Amino acid sequence: MTEEQLPGPTVLTVLLNWRTAEMTLRAAESAERAMEGIAGGIVVVDNDSNDGSFERMSAVAPMASRM
Repeated sequence: MTEEQLPGPTVLTVLLNWRTAEMTLRAAESAERAMEGIAGGIVVVDNDSNDGSFERMSAVAPMASRM
């Protein structure tokens, strides 16, 4: 297989959150911008913050999924 036939990189960004919605939102936005044109995704691992972090993040960074 030549270099031209190799697929591009696949990147999975994992963000940890616990009651730090604003910081996690900024990190997700930054990761989403950095991954533009790159296959991959963002996973947010949340320790049951109960502060609406994920709901707020879903609106800002739709590529994020919750774990």
